[in-house]
Amino acid sequence: LSKKENQFLEMLLDEDIVNDKMIKKALWEDEEVTPQRVRTFIKRLRAKTSKELIQNIKGQGYKLSPNNVKS
Repeated sequence: LSKKENQFLEMLLDEDIVNDKMIKKALWEDEEVTPQRVRTFIKRLRAKTSKELIQNIKGQGYKLSPNNVKS
């Protein structure tokens, strides 16, 4: 996984729900990022890991799916 992908997964572990604003600020800092770019980033990460690992919470953001996290 890339550095940004690892950072995103760490965010998901630390927070209940991670929204687009949090993702943009943490991963792209001062860069202008479109919502489409964030969705594409999530889609590519799901392709590398599991489609069920990251759950989309409509209108709020993303979280780790509790059914797919192993301790």
